[in-house]
Amino acid sequence: MGVRRLRARASAALLCALALSSASALAQGQREAEVSAQLSTPLVKLGGKVRLNVTVENTRDAELIAVPQVEGLEIGPFSGPLPTEIFRSINGRSYHKLTLEWTAYVRPLSAGDFEIPPLRLRVNGREVSAPDAPMTLKVIEDVEGAELGFVEFHQVPERVFEGQPFTVELLFGFDQELEFAGAGLYLPWWKQLRGVLDLELPPAERADDRIVVNDRERVGITTLDRAEHRGRVMRRYRLLRRYLPSRSGTLDFGPSTFKFTELLERGRAFQPDRVRPYFAAAPGFEIEVVPVPEEGRPFEWSGAVGSLTADRRVDRRDVDEGEVIQLTVVWHGDGNLEFFEPPDLSRLDAFDDFRVVGTTDEAFSDERRVRYDLIPATAEIDEIPPVPLWVFEPEGERYVIVPTEPVTIRVRPKAGSILDFDPDSEGEQIDLRDLHTVASIGDGPSGPGTWWLVAVALGLPLAWLASRIAVRRRGDPASPAARRRRRARRVLARGLAGVRSASDQATLLARFLAARCGEPPSAWIGRDPHDWAEAAREEGARVPEDGLVAELAELQGSLDRRAWAEGDEPLDPARILSFADRWRRGDRR
Repeated sequence: MGVRRLRARASAALLCALALSSASALAQGQREAEVSAQLSTPLVKLGGKVRLNVTVENTRDAELIAVPQVEGLEIGPFSGPLPTEIFRSINGRSYHKLTLEWTAYVRPLSAGDFEIPPLRLRVNGREVSAPDAPMTLKVIEDVEGAELGFVEFHQVPERVFEGQPFTVELLFGFDQELEFAGAGLYLPWWKQLRGVLDLELPPAERADDRIVVNDRERVGITTLDRAEHRGRVMRRYRLLRRYLPSRSGTLDFGPSTFKFTELLERGRAFQPDRVRPYFAAAPGFEIEVVPVPEEGRPFEWSGAVGSLTADRRVDRRDVDEGEVIQLTVVWHGDGNLEFFEPPDLSRLDAFDDFRVVGTTDEAFSDERRVRYDLIPATAEIDEIPPVPLWVFEPEGERYVIVPTEPVTIRVRPKAGSILDFDPDSEGEQIDLRDLHTVASIGDGPSGPGTWWLVAVALGLPLAWLASRIAVRRRGDPASPAARRRRRARRVLARGLAGVRSASDQATLLARFLAARCGEPPSAWIGRDPHDWAEAAREEGARVPEDGLVAELAELQGSLDRRAWAEGDEPLDPARILSFADRWRRGDRR
């Protein structure tokens, strides 16, 4: 009985303690919420960063609704809220604390004194501000960092045209005598430029080292020879990015910072190394993107922009009639090699004596290669004419023709070929005037009558005319544009299987849409689907239903957000392919 009484007393004491704890926690929850915001330090060097903490205590109902914008400072993005809950019991008294915390980094873009206004939150259904007064931050230049290291842009253009590729070259380095412990770059424009496409660098510019950019991504860089810079011998490096602007506007490259760290003392046992960071900064700049001029633009221009040259080669020069000659044209130079439509030889008057039976198009970072399969239509041909390409040259701001050299060939006629037929040669020939209306006499079946032959003779031209009208209305199914339209979905699926970024997926989607619409590959880059649909309907063109157009706009928006604000993470390829299938069914209406 004594043991039972002890157990009963212990249970009663435990229930009493729990009741007191619950009452204390309830009382704690009823207390007024406390809000605070503060910087980790009021002083920072240009290129460094400061942590901004926002905390709310004694409630779970809190939301950060507005972050101030301060010119010269980059604030955010915020992470959180991170909840922290503590239960304690001291001398029989229970203690409960609940805290919600948001954290962001503040990066200065220039030196000076800054005031950060209070942040706005919604706590327990009402708006509050924290802190009560603006937060002050003093940003000073790192004089020693500017002496021991450097970062600068090299030969950046002030103005470019739409479709004109340009290169951003960033040089940086540090004193070779420095005991190096680590480095990084902070580039506020990195993957934040809208209206541009990232281009692949030429093979000669491949990286041999890597550096961390914006504390998130390791990027390839090239090691340069050591050289003197402001009286010091520096270890030098180069970061290259190549862009193609797809729409007019202004590209803002904010101030860029190179952080490098000196090793002061090696750590022992479990102690970390003692280091000292330095910062070198480069001022920001802007690049203006202007549209390609309409004045003087030839109808044959298909989007080529830059300074290009053309070469050609053939697999043979001496052929029998009816045999295929493979003519390969290679364009190279500083231009948008991947984004213009190559010449269609079947539409050029100079190639009337040839039949184009196939085209193979390949694009590389440093050249564009197109192979044409040609059949000479007559043995009298003695050369392959030049292949012309209209190009807009940004330097002279003019349109020029970049032709290939002609190729001398010999075509040998073959006996019995249609090329040997001479309509003026002697011998019996059949003409409609030779038809006579004489009745057939005999036991066998009679041949076709005169009216039947006349109907056939008149029907053949009419049938040919009808077929030509159908081709004009519905398009030649054997044309390059029709073939690109049919294989657009296969090309999209094959491309999606090999890319790992949202920006690459957006490029593949634009090419799919352009192929389905019979337009150049760059036509859908930066285009608004609703504006396109409205203009196309006014011209009487076939346009998918409004639901599909709206879905396309949403899909493009998702790809843009991922490309510019979410680390370029790719979408599920199945979503893009599913949309492509619905679009194919929709544009057949």
